[in-house]
Order: sequence, then structure tokens, then C-alpha cells
Amino acid sequence: MTPFESNRALNDWLRSRRLKPEPKPRKTSPLQEIERICRILDVSPREVLGTSRAAHISTVRFIISHHLCENRGLSLSVVGRAMNRNHSTINYHLKQYDNLKSTKNREFLEMIDKVKTI
Repeated sequence: MTPFESNRALNDWLRSRRLKPEPKPRKTSPLQEIERICRILDVSPREVLGTSRAAHISTVRFIISHHLCENRGLSLSVVGRAMNRNHSTINYHLKQYDNLKSTKNREFLEMIDKVKTI
């Protein structure tokens, strides 16, 4: 049975049970995800995608990098392109994310909890 046939069979079965098939999840672009996280954390996307080295902006970059790589499954290169960074910089962001998480930094953990609601 091909994937198309199995999907069709599932939809037929659901129709016979008068159930609606699950809607297909919407795919959002990495840039849309970045904008959404920036809105949640009350930071400008322009600052995050810019060259600012301020600690709070860098922390938001760490969270965004982790979210896009770990939760969305995007590669380091794709995330790097979306954030105007190199893939090795995104790798550094992931390491910094783990370091900050292991230190139990309260502010950082609160920011993570806000982003988990996505």
C-alpha cells in the first residue's frame, strides 16, 4: 500500500466514523518563528538579527537558535542564514544555551518558559 492509498484509506475510515481528519500543521518560515519569539520576549527582531552584542539580545539569540534547531529540526546552516549568522555561530549559541540552562539562571529559565508556550 502506497502512502497515498493509506492516507486515502484513513480518510475514508474517518469519514465513515463521521470524524474529521486532523488538519495539516501550518509550516512557518524561520523568520516568522523569529518574529514570534521576539514578540513574546519583547525584543525587536531588528536587534536580534543585527550586530548588537548586548547580553539580553545575545540571550534571546541563544533561545531562538535552540528553538529552531531542536524544536523545529532545522539545520545549523538554515538557522544561520535566517539569523544572518554562520553555522558555527549557531553551534556556539546552542552550547551557550546549555550552559545558561545548567546554571539555573532564573531570568533565563523564565524566558525559556515563555517560549515553550509556542
